[in-house]
Parts: sequence; structure tokens; C-alpha cells
Amino acid sequence: MAVRIFSPEWAEQVRQAVDRGPSAQLRASKLETYWDWIDEARGKCSDSWALGVRDLDGKPAYLLLQWDAGVCKSAEISSTAPDATYVLAGGLDVWQALLAGEDTGRIVMYRRLLLEKGDVVRFFRSIYFFVESVAAIGRGCPLMRPGAAGERAGRGPGRCHHRSGPRHWPRARVGVRPARRQSGGE
Repeated sequence: MAVRIFSPEWAEQVRQAVDRGPSAQLRASKLETYWDWIDEARGKCSDSWALGVRDLDGKPAYLLLQWDAGVCKSAEISSTAPDATYVLAGGLDVWQALLAGEDTGRIVMYRRLLLEKGDVVRFFRSIYFFVESVAAIGRGCPLMRPGAAGERAGRGPGRCHHRSGPRHWPRARVGVRPARRQSGGE
């Protein structure tokens, strides 16, 4: 059943998806040592994450996930930034991209889902656990976009433009050097 993003029903679906973890098929697609590291980081996690959207129907909304020894114990929705270990937020377009399957690591690393509160060094020590948990939201939570009754996120008209691929990625200028300043006097 499709539910509305940042609703109490969606929060419970998210809690179940992140608590369930990756499928056997997904685990088989990456190195076992990668998942061993994530399992270790997960077991140590007793933090809270507030994941926000800045512009849902013209106002912010936050999903608060409370972790205890690697188990996601609760998920709540708030209209203000909750007191959490980490607060991250992005625009609605970022959430639509995430839920449509865009690479979560890229979304975080390119600062589209921005860490607004929390110890940045401590956060990035367990970044892959965070990325895989947030990716589980996109994989396991069918939802309806705001203003698109009956339409699943990322499908049909109005699909998030960030899903279109490399032309939206930051570009590196390879082999181009800035002009050197000429010293005066000649």
C-alpha cells in the first residue's frame, strides 16, 4: 500500500525497512567484508537520526529514527527539527531522487542531504551504515508523492529531474589549468 511521505504510516514503514536491513540478494552483490563492517557499525549504533525535508507542502518535516544497539526502536514525524544526535535535511527534490533509487552515497557526499547538526567526524566513521540504512528507505517504502494522488514516487509526469543521470553530476575540469598571473613591469 502506497502512503504519503513523512506521514506516521510512512515512518513505520521506514522503521521496518531500516531495521530489516539488506536483502540476501543485495548482500550478495557486494563484498562480504563490506557487510561485516556495516554489521559492526550497526551493532554499536545507539544514536538518533532526524532526517528532514525542507519544503514539504511549503513547510519542513522530519523523520526521527531512534536506534538502540543496532535496532531501530522507533520512528516519529515532527514539524520541527527534533533533538537528535544527527540532523540531516534536503529539499523535496532530494527526497524524490532518493526514493526513486538515486545513489544515496552520492546524495550525501554531494551535500544534497546535508548534515546540519552532529559531530561530523563521528558521523562519517559509520557513513556506510548510514548510507545503506537510508537506501533501504527507497527500496522498501512504496509511497505517494505530494500532489500526485495515486502516483508512485519517481514514476510518470513530474519525475524528479535528478534521476536523469550524469549530466546533473558535478563536473571535474580535467587538464585545464587556470591562467597564470603575469608579474607586472613588462
